[in-house]
Amino acid sequence: MPRKYELVVTSLLASMAILFTLAKLQVPYPLIPFLKFDLAEIPSVLALLACNLYSAIAVAIIHFLFLNFRGEFVPIGPFMKLLAVLSTILGLRLVRSYIKKNGMLSYLVIIVPMLTRVLVMELANVLTLIFLLPYLLQFLDLKMYIIHVAIFNAIHTILVIVPSKLLEKYVHSLQKIYH
Repeated sequence: MPRKYELVVTSLLASMAILFTLAKLQVPYPLIPFLKFDLAEIPSVLALLACNLYSAIAVAIIHFLFLNFRGEFVPIGPFMKLLAVLSTILGLRLVRSYIKKNGMLSYLVIIVPMLTRVLVMELANVLTLIFLLPYLLQFLDLKMYIIHVAIFNAIHTILVIVPSKLLEKYVHSLQKIYH
């Protein structure tokens, strides 16, 4: 893929992530309302599928920087979002390279990123609660909180990867037109 095309796609997808944030294309998780299903993650995953890992990380970091100026609960909120996106992207990257080599079933495209995201975000949430927000532990049932964070991240992974996979085919058809 030509470098110029990669830069254009990365820039457009980073802009889309910012626009999705400005448009507030998000839905709160009912049981923990500060957790939000956020469509602004789709451009980062799409950057991985359409370009490469570097483009996906660039989109995620640009969105992270924007959230630090415009987001909520700065800097913890944007950092947690970045961790969630990067863990999803890295899980997807791992499984995509393995599938290309071994021809495994496509359900792994959702399961592996889901597991990486859930594990990374569980650890990040527990560490945040223990070291940065210990006063919240007196108000939380930690077991239930951890369970709901895991459920939220599992659902969020599906809501990000499925539309990204559908859009991937469209982006690849555009690549053929403009090359």
